[in-house]
Amino acid sequence: MTVNDLNIMNLVSEVAAETLGASNVVPLEAPSMGAEDFAVYLSYAPGAMFRLGVGENVTPLHTPTYNFADAAIAHGMELFTRTALRYLKDHAA
Repeated sequence: MTVNDLNIMNLVSEVAAETLGASNVVPLEAPSMGAEDFAVYLSYAPGAMFRLGVGENVTPLHTPTYNFADAAIAHGMELFTRTALRYLKDHAA
């Protein structure tokens, strides 16, 4: 079972609000992990699973007709980079 680390979840939410705008950070009322194996990673290091919105799509994920919004890649890379840098800064020895 995937259980987000509260500190990491708060860090990602904070960085996302700063980077993408607070109105673009939307907590899920009923998160769904499906058949996700992310919990295995969390047994080795603290982390949090989140979704990066890619805009409105008319076809579901994981189908041959799904068309990924390429513009979301830059936002995701920036969010991951800023989160990692903030984490390292806050946990420097």
